[in-house]
Amino acid sequence: MAPVTEETAKAALIVYLIRRHRIGFPVDAAQLGFAIGTGFALVENLYYLRSLSDAGLVLWSVRGLGTAMLHGATTSIFAMISLTAANRHPDRRVAVLVPGWLAAVAIHSAFNHAPLPPVEMTAILLLALPVVVLWVFQRSEQTTREWIGAGLDLDLVLLEMFSSDSFAVTRFGAYLKQLRDRFPGPVVADMLCLLRVELELSIQAKAVLMAREAGVMMPRHPDAERAVAEIHCQSG
Repeated sequence: MAPVTEETAKAALIVYLIRRHRIGFPVDAAQLGFAIGTGFALVENLYYLRSLSDAGLVLWSVRGLGTAMLHGATTSIFAMISLTAANRHPDRRVAVLVPGWLAAVAIHSAFNHAPLPPVEMTAILLLALPVVVLWVFQRSEQTTREWIGAGLDLDLVLLEMFSSDSFAVTRFGAYLKQLRDRFPGPVVADMLCLLRVELELSIQAKAVLMAREAGVMMPRHPDAERAVAEIHCQSG
């Protein structure tokens, strides 16, 4: 199959996992992407094994290692880039997938068109692709950490603003005052409470994410379930 077709087939599984929120961090994306890629390589090698049953052990060893590393690395790269972009731009459902897909297709196509013998090409793949995957992983981790940190800082500022006496003179306070002319007072009060609860939950969630990236497992805040129940009650 052509690189475009193969990478699209593997990408579809990663997209499904991202849309279902089954991938949390770049390290998860790297692991799942490599597992999907090597699984695809296994199926592909079994297909070619039936067609080239007379090939020697050396050929199949070279092909098995080369294709496993190629498919695993390209799918990992696509998964990490797409997850990072989807987290930062959740409104761009399709555009965030394009950079990772193009990177995977480019690497795959370069391997298919390289004018080198199979043994040399496999050696290059085993040496070069892990370095590329590691670099993409580090960049994805850094971008995710910066995104979470910036969001946490903004949430803390907003929560402090809600708790301050000067909230009424801010743009948020002025907007809520305008809502009083359109909605009853209790409804506006519920809006304010909902914003505050969601801010508190967002801060707790981002703090847990940052702690997990540092290798620290934080316990769930005792008020988290109460806050979630309050949101469901107000939204219902």
